[in-house]
Amino acid sequence: MPFRFFSKKPAKKSEDPMAVFDELIAAVGRQGETVRQSAAALGTMRNQLKREVEKYRARLADINARCDVARGQSDATAVQRLQRDADETARLLRQCEEGLTHADVDARQLIEAAEAIATQLADLKAERLSARTRMTSSSALQSAAQQRADDFDRLLKLDKARDDIERAHALAELYRDDSQTRKK
Repeated sequence: MPFRFFSKKPAKKSEDPMAVFDELIAAVGRQGETVRQSAAALGTMRNQLKREVEKYRARLADINARCDVARGQSDATAVQRLQRDADETARLLRQCEEGLTHADVDARQLIEAAEAIATQLADLKAERLSARTRMTSSSALQSAAQQRADDFDRLLKLDKARDDIERAHALAELYRDDSQTRKK
């Protein structure tokens, strides 16, 4: 079909406005669910990081105590090994604390996002309710206006019928008068 470019496009189906609202509400609801799932996963990770921080702090305190004992006994080799262990544990502790700090920042952002989504969802539901109310009212008004227009059309037809009857009656009266004048 070489001239398909000029062919008519199929008419778009008019969508139900309430269906559009429902789709958007469902999409925002899914987005909210995703944020809640992410928040739950982040909460689990934060709890795990808190346990790790406590574990490394306890381990560092234990290593430092053992290092103090080794210093008291003048055991340089043990002090050196324990110092390496303390450095490694301190590094792991810092990483966990940094991870916990980042998780706290991310948690605040997720909470803000969840609140924004909840507000958006509530606004959309309120707007949908308002739109539904307006559509129902508009439909009722349109129906009433159509009924009134139909009533007006009926009144015009009735007036026309009355006029036709009056003309027919007047014409009959003229014929009657004419026939009486001819008889005389």
